[in-house]
Amino acid sequence: MVLASISNNLEPQAATVYFVCDEHFNLFFMTSKDSKKAENLKINGKVAFVIGWGPQVITIQGGGVAKELDKREAETFIDLIKKNDFESANQWPLLKLAKEGYITFKITPLWMTYLNMEKVKHPNIASSEFYKII
Repeated sequence: MVLASISNNLEPQAATVYFVCDEHFNLFFMTSKDSKKAENLKINGKVAFVIGWGPQVITIQGGGVAKELDKREAETFIDLIKKNDFESANQWPLLKLAKEGYITFKITPLWMTYLNMEKVKHPNIASSEFYKII
């Protein structure tokens, strides 16, 4: 997922993050506690995101509010990783890159749309129109 946030100078910034989703479309991700996105989100939790599957022209776009989770709340994230059949959170590159630890965020979407323009593979649902999810 590409996650967009706003710096304290009101400049847009975007980064790719690994994520998991729960049954309510909440998105969870980890980041280094010293990353720009973590710094941005602690100041302003408003985000936009794009999830895409290449090479197909299928995308989900949305926006919402990101909130840092405490250690107890972050267990939801670990449970979702296990539920999605990841062997462990240690597979995620972040844990190999983060020198000083990581934090977990939950994005509560305020809006979300779906676009599928793959008419050959999905003739019954393909369209150039966005479908409202939330």
